[in-house]
Amino acid sequence: MFHLRHLVFALLLALSSCGYDFTVHPADSDTTSPDDGEDDGFVEDDGEGPDADADADADADADPDIGSDADADTDADADGDADVGPDADADADADTDACASHDHRECVAGDVHWFDSCGVDEGIAETCPTLHSECLGAACSCTGHWTGPACDTCAPGWTGATCETCVRFARVGGAAAASGCDSWTDACGRVQDAIDAAATAGCEVWVQAGTYYVWESAATDTVRLAAGIAIYGGFAGTETLFAARDIDANRSILAGHQSSGSINRVYSVVTGASTGTAAAVLDGLTIQGGSAVGTAPSDKGGAIRNDGHDLTVRNCRIIDNSATGGGAIYNAGGATLRIEDSLVGRNTAVNGSAGGILNTAATLVVEDSILVDNHATVAGNRGGAIYSGLGGSVTVRRSKLLRSVGSRAGGGICGASSSIVVEDSILVGLAGDLAAAVFADGTLTGCSGGVCTLRFVNSVFAGNVANHAAALRIWEDTTPGTIANCTFVDNVCISPGPSSMAAGGLTVTNVISWYATWPPWNGEGGSSNVTYSDIKMASGVYAGTGNLAVDPGFVTYPTTADGVLTTTPTYDRELFQTVFTDSTKSWPAGSLAGKFFVRSSPGSYDRWYLIDDNTATTVYAWGEAGGPSDTPTPTAGMEYRIVDLRLGGGSPAIDAANGTAAPSLDLDGNPRFDDPGVTNTGTGTPPYCDIGAWERQ
Repeated sequence: MFHLRHLVFALLLALSSCGYDFTVHPADSDTTSPDDGEDDGFVEDDGEGPDADADADADADADPDIGSDADADTDADADGDADVGPDADADADADTDACASHDHRECVAGDVHWFDSCGVDEGIAETCPTLHSECLGAACSCTGHWTGPACDTCAPGWTGATCETCVRFARVGGAAAASGCDSWTDACGRVQDAIDAAATAGCEVWVQAGTYYVWESAATDTVRLAAGIAIYGGFAGTETLFAARDIDANRSILAGHQSSGSINRVYSVVTGASTGTAAAVLDGLTIQGGSAVGTAPSDKGGAIRNDGHDLTVRNCRIIDNSATGGGAIYNAGGATLRIEDSLVGRNTAVNGSAGGILNTAATLVVEDSILVDNHATVAGNRGGAIYSGLGGSVTVRRSKLLRSVGSRAGGGICGASSSIVVEDSILVGLAGDLAAAVFADGTLTGCSGGVCTLRFVNSVFAGNVANHAAALRIWEDTTPGTIANCTFVDNVCISPGPSSMAAGGLTVTNVISWYATWPPWNGEGGSSNVTYSDIKMASGVYAGTGNLAVDPGFVTYPTTADGVLTTTPTYDRELFQTVFTDSTKSWPAGSLAGKFFVRSSPGSYDRWYLIDDNTATTVYAWGEAGGPSDTPTPTAGMEYRIVDLRLGGGSPAIDAANGTAAPSLDLDGNPRFDDPGVTNTGTGTPPYCDIGAWERQ
């Protein structure tokens, strides 16, 4: 019988005789992936053996190619993906059963998942950290400026709670600029290098505590600022958060000397930006030791020379600098300079004006700051603390100008063709010839709009000494000005002449002017309109609506001594304060802050001191006892008084002001109001507030 197997054998024999070599291979035993090098058991022959000739035929089979031909497989993965799961044998075939193996990666719910070629999610390939990370481009990536395996570390050059702040660092003994200055460990040793690196990247600069000597090879060396870049001092050198800095414990000092004790000093320790429009910032730094005594332009601004570019100086100490003019700072060229929460002290103009700040054809704003012991003492020089001219403007708010001398005029402020605005400030213990506290010279034209602004509000002028106009003099002025709610006390002329004030053409409202050796109020350049003010005259009452001539009833203004100094006063150079001691006292600690320490005799030629603090037996008062024009120098055995110029109960100045002209808050920041227990004698809206700088509380 002819069986089917005979037919099959005959067919195979016939094919063999035609040149076909067909071998039956065992079946592939794996179950996960066909492309693993195992024999999958197909029965094909192309006439030359199993693809031994590397032909390029396009097989339609779905099984692996044993030979080296480049036939086109029908599966989709082609081993071109970046996964590590499928196709371990690294062949390039396209298997139709790739659904059984990993094919590609995708982001699912924040993590990386495997997918097969049929789109089936095969589970998590990589779990992204939950903190500051996300799945991007089929891989885990840190967000923002985070880095590290867990995305919990700021990348180099970034800091802050969310790595949001770009910083370049400086520390004493740090590396060269090539380090990048991008961490405390790789910080630059030169502040200039850190500034340059920050300017390139648009960052800020953090400066570790220590002294950075600016002189390297010549007096022209300086730290050059960059527009829009802030330089912050006050760091211990380990901080990652800005809020952790402590500018009192960690003094970052830019010193003009070559080294400690060196006589070599740069002209200007810091120079403003040379390009750009955004304001540079200096914050939390001490700038000292500059000496701009060269020829122009190296003759102005011992600490800072800023010409034509805006600058903010905040939380800084600008101390012990000198220059021909502008001992501490020179601001010019239309720039706006802001001094905020800073101390400008013990600076000197050695042969020109402005012991502290020289401002010409520019804008100066001083807020919440102390200017003390700044002197322009050479004959004819002006502006102990500030000189402004050539159409510039000066605004002083919530600040203290103390114990400074302008030899010719303006121990506090001298202005020539300059706007002057003083608000909520104290000007005490100042000295000059033509005026001690403020002197405004000339017809005051050339400012914005052709006329300068003169305004003095909510401020105290006390214990200032001059030959003429001890508090305020506006020289031959025709410019309108305003004085409101100011207190003038013991501004004393040494020689006969206008005493507390010499000014004309002003609107004067709600002012106290009391206790002086010469008639305290004289007009100059025209009459002033004075109303609702309490003014001591040689006789009579100053003409004007609501004016008084009675004792204003201060909290304390003793006419006899409060005590006697038991030791000679000492000067604390770090605090810029004189320490007065009376070992017989037992004052409550801090109870005298904001009051005044005064030589015993009212109206004497002694300059007052503003008290900063006290213990049971000592008083700490701003300024150096025995400084320029301080005669006689306080010594042991000197009688003294403690004065408080706030209004006491029963003062006739209570509810006697024009409320329309008064600011809403007094000098201490307290609201002005109608005292219900006092008969109202004032006017305005709000009604019946108090005369003077302080509202009775």
